[in-house]
Amino acid sequence: MSVKEKSVDSFAKVIISFQNYKDLSGIVLSLKERGVSTVVFSQVAVPGLSSENHSLLVPAKDMLPHLLKAVQVARREGLICLFEDLPLCLLPGEEENFIFKSGSVGVKMQFCLACELSPRCGGITKAQLIAEYGTQLLSWQFLFPKDFFTQEDIAFLDEQLLKEGRRV
Repeated sequence: MSVKEKSVDSFAKVIISFQNYKDLSGIVLSLKERGVSTVVFSQVAVPGLSSENHSLLVPAKDMLPHLLKAVQVARREGLICLFEDLPLCLLPGEEENFIFKSGSVGVKMQFCLACELSPRCGGITKAQLIAEYGTQLLSWQFLFPKDFFTQEDIAFLDEQLLKEGRRV
């Protein structure tokens, strides 16, 4: 059954951030108690890079175990799980449960090109890249599509790199 075929009576979107990623299972149980039938998991999207926004991001390696446990809990409780703004490779076998939005801006890394899911996947979002690689991105921004990083993003990354350089 594809996302289009799933019946959605009541749903809740769970935005995964640094503040809640360790309690995703508890959030799912709370939503079940409130009568929610479908949970849409999405990583926090940051409109711009700033210290405040950067602190919301969770690297996939930290988030994934908690997300997988929450999905197990949700399914055990009879909830439908959907995923948005996450790369397909994080959840193999869940491809039919992904919501693809037109205009979602992501980038395909070199390892994405070898992935069999690449033709269907939107790639890695700016938020995910920053969560995974931090401010080191500026040194290899030439790998990204033109205008992927705004001037404000570059200024923020540059400032962070200078701070990190002083610590070394």
